[in-house]
Amino acid sequence: QELEKDYGIVQSQRFSKNLQWDWPNGWAPMQLRVVEGLIRYGYKQTARRIIKKWLACNIKVFAENGKLWEKYDVVKGRVGVPDRYPTQPGFGWTNATFLILTKILKSLEEVTPRQDLLRHPDASWLTKLALRY
Repeated sequence: QELEKDYGIVQSQRFSKNLQWDWPNGWAPMQLRVVEGLIRYGYKQTARRIIKKWLACNIKVFAENGKLWEKYDVVKGRVGVPDRYPTQPGFGWTNATFLILTKILKSLEEVTPRQDLLRHPDASWLTKLALRY
């Protein structure tokens, strides 16, 4: 819960000196891994909430500047805080994660209680499923 912020999962707690992967940044591949883990262990509502936060951040920033970004400041809902180099626009993993999480969200919303697919021992099946559409 300490890592969940208004726009997704932050990569670390706040330190006196934060670096590339640290607070307040959230990175697309980590959001996807968190969602897959939550689903694997039956936390579908939490996964749904995290997906919606991350997608909202992507959409908000895209509406402001017309780009998806390498990372985002998930505390304030803006382009990620740079460290070693400027935050990169149009980053492939962000683009792919946006599409995958959109498909996962759709599949979560279509699942009925009698469908037990989310108990699959390998939650990465969701990523493979999303890539087929």
